[in-house]
Amino acid sequence: MRPVPGYICQFGAAFAQTDDDIKSRLDSVSETVKAAKDRLAAIKADHQMNQERLAAFTQDPEVTAMLAELDRARVQECANIVESAQTTMSTVMIRPT
Repeated sequence: MRPVPGYICQFGAAFAQTDDDIKSRLDSVSETVKAAKDRLAAIKADHQMNQERLAAFTQDPEVTAMLAELDRARVQECANIVESAQTTMSTVMIRPT
């Protein structure tokens, strides 16, 4: 068996390091997406529970106003979660190697 030239070993090591870095970045993005999806699911479940609990009182203007405010807060919180996840993913994938 012939010895492998040194530059090939160097390229192999560099490739392995880059491969490990990319895998680490993708794992981080995957964790970010999972956390955001979990938070969004929790907000959705809470919203559905509130809607079901207060459904009988929708004729009351005070309850209707409260539900509208909860909807606005829920939409804003969901938007913040998505924006945060996008920022995190961009930061992770753009950082220099």
